Amino acid sequence: GLGTCWIGPGADHKSITQKLGDRFDPQKDHIVCVCAVGYRSSFIPMFIRIFNAQFFRRKPLTMLFFADSQMTEPLTVDLSPFNKFGRPFEICQWAPSSYNGQTTRCVAVTDKNDLVRFDFYESIESRYYAPVALGIWCANWEMGCEALGIRGHFTILSAEERGIQEKEDQLPKYDVSWLMEENN
Repeated sequence: GLGTCWIGPGADHKSITQKLGDRFDPQKDHIVCVCAVGYRSSFIPMFIRIFNAQFFRRKPLTMLFFADSQMTEPLTVDLSPFNKFGRPFEICQWAPSSYNGQTTRCVAVTDKNDLVRFDFYESIESRYYAPVALGIWCANWEMGCEALGIRGHFTILSAEERGIQEKEDQLPKYDVSWLMEENN
């Protein structure tokens, strides 16, 4: 029943650090975002209801997970070897993101029908929102895999290691790969 509201770089950092007092050390700490947590109000003004109706639609898995590096072929998540990742797919689909933008994309890489890895991409140019959303996706992916007993780890691979030719400023922008450990 709890809801959240992620507030990124627009948060009032000065008042936040004052409220934190001695718990905030400017030499060691940095505010990336603020998250308000609470129960949904039964009073929602008409403008907010209309605004929310536009933004609270979640993309289907076919628009988030792909079987090719050009992101044109949706990943068939219910077929082997991908069907064992149902929980991570679902929790990434429902992961919070700024304005419900769902800015992260994922490409499953296979070799002769054997799963090699999952590559995660930012789909928009953003200094704050896309990297935070990607971090949330990665944390959710890791927790979902851990809950299923699927072991793996994140690593950053070069374009050459991924077998892809890409430009640095190209969108979607590659960020990180998740490699499944051999004995799964």
